[in-house]
Order: sequence, then structure tokens, then C-alpha cells
Amino acid sequence: MGGITFTTGIAALIGANADEAYALLLTWSYVFYGLTYLVMFAIPLLARKELGLRPGWWLGLAAASGFLVTLVFVALSGFPIINVRNDGWYELKMILGVAGANLLGVMTYRIRKRAREHEAR
Repeated sequence: MGGITFTTGIAALIGANADEAYALLLTWSYVFYGLTYLVMFAIPLLARKELGLRPGWWLGLAAASGFLVTLVFVALSGFPIINVRNDGWYELKMILGVAGANLLGVMTYRIRKRAREHEAR
């Protein structure tokens, strides 16, 4: 975690002033929370009816509303809300930071899953 935090901190500083780097780091953290909330709101919407997990219509409506609002937030977070030197560079760092961290998470999950399966044999 320390290495990842250090790397993202350095990446946020590349070609940016202090305000821009701070906004980027803060927005990254908000987007990571937002992605988690997207999953949470999707659970009632995608629950399997045959398992008896289907919620009432009111919960589905609330989950759909929460999902849409959070999705809009995540989509709009790539755009800077402060003055930055280069909008395109900021947006690229935003997208690469979120995508890179999630890719690293998926790779870690798969490696650990393979190791557990190999140990079980």
C-alpha cells in the first residue's frame, strides 16, 4: 500500500501544481468510493429472483436512483473543477489512475485465486 500511495502521489504531481495534484488525489479517492457504491446499488437491481433475493419495487427504485446519480458522478469526475494547466492531461491522469488501480486489483485477485487453487490440489 505504501508503494502504491507513493506512486500515485508522484503521478499526481507530474506536470501539475499543488492544487491540481491535491484535486486529482481527492477525486481519485471519491471515484473509488463511487465505484464501490455502484456495486452496492447494483445488488438489488441484479438480484436473482429464483433465489428469493428480489427486493420490492420501492427498493429497486431507490437503488436505480442511487446507481444513476453515482454513475453520473463517476463519469463527470474526470473533468477538472479547478483551473488546471492542461485539461486533457488531467483527464488522462484521472482515467489512467482509476483504470490502473482497478487493473492492479483484478490482477492481484487472479494471482491469489490461482495460488489458492494450486495449493488446494
